Amino acid sequence: MLTDEFDLEEYLWARETGWKELGEQRGIEIGKEIGEAIGKEIGMEIGIEIGKEIGRANRTRDMARRLRDLNIDMNIIVTTSGLSEEEILRL
Repeated sequence: MLTDEFDLEEYLWARETGWKELGEQRGIEIGKEIGEAIGKEIGMEIGIEIGKEIGRANRTRDMARRLRDLNIDMNIIVTTSGLSEEEILRL
């Protein structure tokens, strides 16, 4: 049973130019598709990790701002958050 449709134009082109070129052309097309799929997957993974890092940083800044607003000792906020005193004062 044939899994691909017969393409007369492709067959005639390959017969004239040679089957090697057809194989190379198909190989390039398949390689591009695979490369795009892999690139998209890697990009999604990187995007998710960056999003998580941004979320953690925002949560840390929110916590430090709340502690500052509650007049908690600055040394405790610095130690707890890992932020500098200057960063905390700018929040």
